[in-house]
Amino acid sequence: MGKIFSYYLKAFKNSFDFKTTAERSELNWFVAFMFVFLFIASVVIMGICLISVILSPDSASMQVFDIFMILGFSYMLIHFFPLLSLIKRRFNKLFPNKTALLFSIFSIIWGFQILSALVMYFMIKFIPVENLNILYLLPLGLLNNLCGITLFLGLIFLMVKK
Repeated sequence: MGKIFSYYLKAFKNSFDFKTTAERSELNWFVAFMFVFLFIASVVIMGICLISVILSPDSASMQVFDIFMILGFSYMLIHFFPLLSLIKRRFNKLFPNKTALLFSIFSIIWGFQILSALVMYFMIKFIPVENLNILYLLPLGLLNNLCGITLFLGLIFLMVKK
């Protein structure tokens, strides 16, 4: 277990190393620990949110939404550079001659996903419900989900390619 957890810590130590290569096990164990911690954190956050809804049902819905968004964004921000570095280093290992192109495409898609999520958040947060048009949110939601699926499939590819 100690060797496995060391991959997770190694990713944080090499957060800004984009030149070397990464083995498949480094990426796999980092992603596994990242999702395990995300699951545990989600259960805790949902419990806190449930308690806030029970204690204050009138104003809790927007507060719960804010808690989920802020904590989720913070969690992803903490893991952003280690994961980005691992993905780049994995591309370095698998496709040494095409790393720049593939990593650029991956980064642009990730940027679109982050941008669409932030735009949707601010639209929901700051536009009154009666003025909020679903036709504005729907394309952003679809773009966000398509980017997420593409990134997820790309990550799986990097995790299984020898």
